[in-house]
Amino acid sequence: MSQKTITIATAVIVTVVGVVWYVFHRPANTADFPDGTYWICNHCGNNFHLTMKEQGEWYQKHYGLRPGCPKCGSSDTVRAVKCENCGKFFPMTPVIKPCPYCHHLPVS
Repeated sequence: MSQKTITIATAVIVTVVGVVWYVFHRPANTADFPDGTYWICNHCGNNFHLTMKEQGEWYQKHYGLRPGCPKCGSSDTVRAVKCENCGKFFPMTPVIKPCPYCHHLPVS
């Protein structure tokens, strides 16, 4: 085989691998939720984070249930907001409210 044939074959293989990776690779989060989602367990008070991929996998296996707490296993969980200022979690509400701990108002 000539050097030119080897170079072309290598380029084709790299291109095919790149296209296959692009088509089948799913990022852990989305543009709408770049940090994933935050949750609070009402049973034990644990705060936890899920990537969008983890949340999707949970819903596929446990349709209709909220994500379970990784600490106690309870599904008595609520979506949360993580304060940009102090880093504490608090329950998400339909209306944007300031953090109950440091009173910082979220940007969005």
